[in-house]
Amino acid sequence: MDTPRFTGFPPATFAFLRALARHNDREWFTAHKREYDDDCVAPSLAFVAAVGPRLASLSPGIQFAPQLGGSLLRIHRDLRFVRGTKPYKEYLDLWFWRGDDKGRDAASFSVRLHGDRVVIGAGIRVLAGDQLTAYRDAVADPKRGKKLATVLGELCDGGRYALAGKSLSRVPSGFDAEHPRAELLRRTGLFVCRDTPVPKSAASAKFAAECVEHFARMVPITRWLQSIAA
Repeated sequence: MDTPRFTGFPPATFAFLRALARHNDREWFTAHKREYDDDCVAPSLAFVAAVGPRLASLSPGIQFAPQLGGSLLRIHRDLRFVRGTKPYKEYLDLWFWRGDDKGRDAASFSVRLHGDRVVIGAGIRVLAGDQLTAYRDAVADPKRGKKLATVLGELCDGGRYALAGKSLSRVPSGFDAEHPRAELLRRTGLFVCRDTPVPKSAASAKFAAECVEHFARMVPITRWLQSIAA
C-alpha cells in the first residue's frame, strides 16, 4: 500500500503525546492505540516518505524507511534492560541514518516530536571508544579543529542552532586544559539541533520542506564527522 501524501502533523499528534506523558502506562496506551496509529504513526510515515528522498540527495548515503521500526522508531521502551522507568517514550523519533546496519554511531539526521516542542538535529549524540578518540584528536588538530569551530560558529552564532548532549567537567587527560577548543574537547558527542515550541507549520505540508532546509544547513556537521572517520 502506498504511503499517503504528507499534509502535516495534526494537533491530535501533539495532544496524544501530552496525554501519554500524563498517563504513561500500558492500560492507557492500549485503550488509545487507535489514536496512536492514526494521529502519530500515519503522519510520521508520510513525513519520512516526503523528506527521505530530498535528504538523501543532500547527503548521499543517508538511508530511510517509511515504516514503524524503520525511520519511525518504536515508542515502546525495552524494559528488560531498564528498570524503574516508564514503558513508553513520550516523544516520536523520526530518524534518517547512514550505513547499512542502521547504527547510531554514524552521522545521521533526526526529528523528535514532543507534546510541546520539536527538535530537528544532525550529528552523533554519543561518541565512544575509537570514535571518541578520533573526535578528540580531530578537535585538537589545528586544521581539522579550526574547521569544526568555523562550521559550528556559522550554525550556532545567533542562537538559531545549538550543541546538545553531555560534556565532561574537565578537559580529558592528554589534552591542554587551556586549549582554545577546550569546550569541544569536553564533549562526548557532536549533535547540533534546533529545539523550539511546536511551530504552526507543523500542521501543514510545508513542515517537511522546512525540515529539509534545516538539514541542509547541518550537512557540514555530518561531513566533518564523516571526514574524521575515513
